[in-house]
Amino acid sequence: MAEIPVIFLTGATDIHTKVQGLELGAVDYVVKPFDPAELRARVRAALRTKRYHDLLSARANVDGLTGIWNRSYFNQRFGEEIAAAQRYGRLVSLVMLDLDHFKAQNDAFGHLFGDRILQVVGDILHSAVRTTDAPCRFGGEEFALILSETPAEGARVIAERIRQRIATTVFRPKDAIVPVTASFGAVCTEALGNESVSAARMIRAADDALYRAKSEGRNRVCLAPLAACDAGATPSS
Repeated sequence: MAEIPVIFLTGATDIHTKVQGLELGAVDYVVKPFDPAELRARVRAALRTKRYHDLLSARANVDGLTGIWNRSYFNQRFGEEIAAAQRYGRLVSLVMLDLDHFKAQNDAFGHLFGDRILQVVGDILHSAVRTTDAPCRFGGEEFALILSETPAEGARVIAERIRQRIATTVFRPKDAIVPVTASFGAVCTEALGNESVSAARMIRAADDALYRAKSEGRNRVCLAPLAACDAGATPSS
């Protein structure tokens, strides 16, 4: 309700009542008797203002390079998903992925090529998940997928599908074919138990699984076992 613009219609003429209505959250008011044309115009103005506000809010949460959600949105959305898991026992999976050898490719072929890789990966992530899920750029060449109501095996299947799409995409900088791959770590709330799940533990567990994927040869998907949820590791590129 807080996101719906409210215009109140009042017969009161005193300033105190009008101010009180505005302080309670109304965006405008119309005093009786009213002109229908004026009321329609004020409603259109309120809706137009809300539309502009929504566009600005959405833009603030979108990564400018890839067009998917940014880290700020990830923090907000993931916190909401974890709260729902704690309260209602809902399943939430988190997939972290990191591009293999990205720095070397960026240095060898230039930042424009590196940006192109990130854009293509963003497109792949956006097209590979449902509208209820959230593909995010976590930072640099690392991405995250928030998968609502998705068990661990479902997260693994989605991650594997994305891994294959990235690995089979052809990149041709400077007339050369450059292989691009990514490593994945995935975890589901069911591995931690809803009573002890937290955003920090989920991220750590997914990072641990990602580190394992890197150490086992890269270009693969690893699920976080329960034992990995209390360990800490930092993936390498």
